[in-house]
Amino acid sequence: MNYPKQVLVIDGDDQYRKLLAVVLRGKDYSVLSASDKHFAALILSQNTIDLIIENVGKNTNLISEELTQNGIGQMPKIVAMSGSPNVLDQLQGRVAGIHVKGRESVETLLQMIARILF
Repeated sequence: MNYPKQVLVIDGDDQYRKLLAVVLRGKDYSVLSASDKHFAALILSQNTIDLIIENVGKNTNLISEELTQNGIGQMPKIVAMSGSPNVLDQLQGRVAGIHVKGRESVETLLQMIARILF
């Protein structure tokens, strides 16, 4: 039996996080979400996550990298999101994919996720 891939969405924007969760569930992904590092740490310590979709701020620090390097959870694949392409350029090679919020459609993000996970 195939189980749905488990995706963790980390984004401080409640509306976008909820929208993304609804869209992903509609594509048969199991979705957990966190608004910040503390909730993400709790989720990562208690669940097996296949993919993290994380909104990245200007400092390009990935919460998911920090948590997994500190022994909280395993290191899943990461898709970084940001409204700033310059921020995402700095993450090349550290993440499995990048998504520019506001410039690329959610459908483009879903296609990327499918390529990464399957």
